[in-house]
Amino acid sequence: DRRVGIPISLSLVYLEVGWRLGLPLTGVGFPGHFLVRYEGEVVRVLLDPFDAGRLRFEDQAQELLDRVYGGLVRLQPDFLQSTGKK
Repeated sequence: DRRVGIPISLSLVYLEVGWRLGLPLTGVGFPGHFLVRYEGEVVRVLLDPFDAGRLRFEDQAQELLDRVYGGLVRLQPDFLQSTGKK
């Protein structure tokens, strides 16, 4: 059993460090998983702190839902909405 942390806590660490570095990061309350999104001018990428910081493009979000819910949940646009800074 590897104790690697709680997803939302790891995401908060990513967010805080990124904000201090001036990176355009935002939290994403994805179903069953809290993610961090880099919102660059050219690209938007999802970071998964609980999966060693794995990068995913938004078109790969369904794969994560399939892994978490076994294909029972279909991706909805609001699943990728920013949670804001609060």
